[in-house]
Amino acid sequence: MIRTFIEEYHEQLEERYVFPRLVKAGKLTDTVPILVRQHQRGRVLTGRILDVTTKPAPQRARRDLTADMAAFIRMYEPHEAREDTVVFPAMREVIPPREFTEMAETFEDEEHRRFGAAGFTGIVGQVADIEKTLGIYDLNQFTPRV
Repeated sequence: MIRTFIEEYHEQLEERYVFPRLVKAGKLTDTVPILVRQHQRGRVLTGRILDVTTKPAPQRARRDLTADMAAFIRMYEPHEAREDTVVFPAMREVIPPREFTEMAETFEDEEHRRFGAAGFTGIVGQVADIEKTLGIYDLNQFTPRV
């Protein structure tokens, strides 16, 4: 899901439509190159994770897998937060409302082309199924006892 939905869909749309508009408008010119580099590094980590998880792995490979997964999470948590709090609000400043709506429609069309009629909702359902299988679906289990 990370490879197909995040990297090959979400990030590609950002790199094609969002980031160039911001840079052209002189917005987030220091942040956009970092986000693109993080996309690239995330793809490398995802590739290594997929390589290790598709075949039997020796103990060292398992340690490397753990390190790669931790690095991925460490990078993407602030990456996603920056997009939500800085990048997407800046988009609304740069892209006129009508164009913004057209862009959203383009994104949705691509989403349905790639992932079928259910689109994002279908992906969310798959994630929920995985969480249930792993025993991490119940949100309450993560609430600290104080």
